Amino acid sequence: MEHVASILPIPVALQRLSENAAVRLRRLPAHAQVARRLPPAWDTHSSDAPHPVKILPSKPPIIYHLAGMSQPDAEYTIPYLAAPWESPHPWLHRLNIAIPDPQGGSEERDRHIAEAKDRIASAEEDGSLICYGDGSKRIISGSRRVGAGFLIIRSGREVSRGKLSLGPRADVFDAEMMALAISAKRAAYMVSQSRSPPPSIIFASDNQAAVRSISSLKPHAGQAASIMFRRSIDQILANNPHISITVQWIPGHSDFHGNNRADAIAKTAGLLTPTPIFNRTITWAKSRSKHKAVRAWGRRWKSERHSAHVNITLPKPPTWKLHPIHDRFCAPLAEMRGRELHSRLIQVILGHCFSGAYNLKHRSYNEKNLPDPSCPCDHSTIQTIKHVLRDCPLHSNTRYHLRIGSPSIEMATIFGTLKGLWSLIDFLKDSGAFRFPCDSSVY
Repeated sequence: MEHVASILPIPVALQRLSENAAVRLRRLPAHAQVARRLPPAWDTHSSDAPHPVKILPSKPPIIYHLAGMSQPDAEYTIPYLAAPWESPHPWLHRLNIAIPDPQGGSEERDRHIAEAKDRIASAEEDGSLICYGDGSKRIISGSRRVGAGFLIIRSGREVSRGKLSLGPRADVFDAEMMALAISAKRAAYMVSQSRSPPPSIIFASDNQAAVRSISSLKPHAGQAASIMFRRSIDQILANNPHISITVQWIPGHSDFHGNNRADAIAKTAGLLTPTPIFNRTITWAKSRSKHKAVRAWGRRWKSERHSAHVNITLPKPPTWKLHPIHDRFCAPLAEMRGRELHSRLIQVILGHCFSGAYNLKHRSYNEKNLPDPSCPCDHSTIQTIKHVLRDCPLHSNTRYHLRIGSPSIEMATIFGTLKGLWSLIDFLKDSGAFRFPCDSSVY
């Protein structure tokens, strides 16, 4: 059932929760009791704190077990960079975050892109700085290469560029954040050395999450990049009252040529000798725990015994993403309505549907009330799923649905392809096959 519903088995889910909890150890304040009880290799360790005692020599205490899933030099976040009743300088209209409304549709996105093009074109004419930042993640010769790169343009001419390799234990989000941070640091230096400071500065990135998070100093993944970014722009805005700054989202691999050039710089950055700030980032650690969970789930599924029917209906290993066939039953755009039809579909996939063969094998009965496994079509053929789908004359008028998915009604094609499952849903809806015998209504 967990395969169909894309729900991790409990042991695998608990392991993933433990690994995610280990990521949070570096987010604890130094004076927290849990942080003080971490192993000696951690900088928050305190010899004065009471430490857990080993119950078994081969089994470490729980807190040491969790610490072993992380690393003392992993990325950390600072709970409060200022007192809770204080906040970083908002800069009002001088610091703008330009990003489309996530609830908006394609028209909102197109309008935002048009505004971005106009803003950048105007900035190229008035001598403003345009800082394009991008991140890259590639696998080269089995090695993970993550790099950040930026490009600064003024009056249509490239005036600066830079790049940084983050190492294998980082992700694209970290590279995008760091690209914005190092470009802001370079822009602050250029403004401080310029005899004619620019009227405005635009930081452009094709990663919406990075654009949304880069100016926030709250605890979040990539907070170190946000701190670097805010220090640089606070310096610019404090020393130059006439300058305004916009952090602009732009679509990747589009008409924004500066972004394409920054992408090329980021790819070459991944080839450099890594100079990571942390041993591993929060984004990478969480992504890795998810990837490990899916792989462990796949190995678990492969090692278990399954019926011949399930081997046909669920031929692929389990995945994190719910099968798209279930979208037909999900509001608000559901094409099919009702839990009864959805339940019958899942029962047929698992082989636990109302059929004569299943009733005989699994339903409880006594010697005086044996269930009849035969099909009502002739009262002699065993009513199996395959018989109902391919041969039963009672459903000959609705079997054309199945032939749309597979002309010869091959079971592997019906259950193994999206088109085949769609045809199965239509067949179940019109035929009423495998419905509970006492239920003659469709909910």
